Amino acid sequence: MSSRAVSVRGKTWDVGDTIHIVTLNGSKKQHLRLNKAIRDVLRTANLNYTFNKVSIRDSDIRVRFGNGGNWSYLGTDALMQPQNKPTMNLQDNDIGTYRHEVCHALGAMAHEHQSPNAEFEWNEEKVIEDLKGPPNFWSVGQIRHNVLNRYRGNQVRSTKFDSNSIMLYFFPDRWVKGGKGTRANSTLSKLDRELLARLYPSFDRTPKKSFFSRVKELFA
Repeated sequence: MSSRAVSVRGKTWDVGDTIHIVTLNGSKKQHLRLNKAIRDVLRTANLNYTFNKVSIRDSDIRVRFGNGGNWSYLGTDALMQPQNKPTMNLQDNDIGTYRHEVCHALGAMAHEHQSPNAEFEWNEEKVIEDLKGPPNFWSVGQIRHNVLNRYRGNQVRSTKFDSNSIMLYFFPDRWVKGGKGTRANSTLSKLDRELLARLYPSFDRTPKKSFFSRVKELFA
């Protein structure tokens, strides 16, 4: 079966990689919830991770809790960020938000509403009107980048739109032509898991390049 969630090409980790994740702050309860979210996401992905086992300097993903919104760099984009900066921020403390951001970070999964195959049409005037005001106060450019714009087919792995995806946000009816908005999901859908299994299969038959070959490519 073809995957129907959305993953951005060129940002996935290598199959079988061990990702080193550290927290920059937060409570024990937040750490336990995040660790649970990571384990849940990786149930169908051939990736490994460590949690608060390495120094900040040696980490791949750095998580901050608190004000600043809920966001994460996509996949290996985290490796290009300064080592003293977070690559994920968690403002809300519900498990659905944690899973959503972990899917960004580990699966390089993009927002489902930006799939080239999303099955709805925006009422752009209403979207812009609402997001220019409180609490977002976004510019039109930010609104187009975060909501209205969709990926091109050659940028992502995707087929049919998945209304059950963990990567889908709630959008009110007034934002969508036809008057039927979308709902947020707190758990990974069957198709989310199929995508992760496809991106990170249990039996990877692709020949691995040597460390030195990979370094040589960086400087080519």
